[in-house]
Amino acid sequence: MRFATPKNTLKEKVGSGGIPEERIKRAEEVIEKCDVGFSSYIHKSVEVMCDIIATEHTDDLSETKRQLLIKEVMTMKAHGKMFSFPLVSALSNEVLQIFDIAQRVNADLIDIIKVYIQSLQLIADNQIQSYNNEAGQSIAEALCAACGRYVQKYG
Repeated sequence: MRFATPKNTLKEKVGSGGIPEERIKRAEEVIEKCDVGFSSYIHKSVEVMCDIIATEHTDDLSETKRQLLIKEVMTMKAHGKMFSFPLVSALSNEVLQIFDIAQRVNADLIDIIKVYIQSLQLIADNQIQSYNNEAGQSIAEALCAACGRYVQKYG
């Protein structure tokens, strides 16, 4: 029995070795100096979430819309870390934990989502990146209190 070894054309196209150190340094500098505003991204996400909860006429959102909300919150959690807004990530994590508990999206959960949306708007408008200041702590405490009440009622 003979084994035929295929030609490694991908390696020929890409080459061998790692990324040159100079390119890595330049890429890191671009990332560090990036002045793309995260606030505008937050506002777009807020619009999407508002559209999702505004289009439903009953207290209960469909499962599809529930999944869309979860996706949007997960995206905000990830991007909050990436753009150095740990407060956004922390608040998003709280809301995701409530989604884990919630069997369905009811009026109480929509109220939490509205508080979350208002929190995001405050963060974006005032450039509040972390909860290491009074404004950030107030926002975090308000959302955590609302989530705590939800857990007591439904958890």
